[in-house]
Amino acid sequence: MVALDVAALAEDIREAHHSEIDHMEKWMERWGHEPDEHGSHGDPSHGHHGMRSHEELEDLESAHGHGASRLYLEQMIDHHEGAVSMAEEHLREGEHSGVHELSEDVIADQRAEVEHMEEMLGDF
Repeated sequence: MVALDVAALAEDIREAHHSEIDHMEKWMERWGHEPDEHGSHGDPSHGHHGMRSHEELEDLESAHGHGASRLYLEQMIDHHEGAVSMAEEHLREGEHSGVHELSEDVIADQRAEVEHMEEMLGDF
């Protein structure tokens, strides 16, 4: 079980990112691409942008107390940094204005969340 503030953060992140994911999946469908369960949209190179391995997820699932909180924060920081990297890539290479706008929002939001999670790590 993770600390209550970490659990609250996890719920906030889940809610905030749900609309971004829905938006991106609708674009993918409109453009004739089928998003996969990992969000890589069929491009194996995107699986490296902060996605957790099966073993890492098992480690998190079996962790307890402060160790679970710390591991969750560390994994989410890495995941968010991967999202920032992908968004920066889309800003450089993307052609769709909506993707540019969403990428800018993702970069700002994810960087703010990383900063908050890094502060929280100090408690563990």
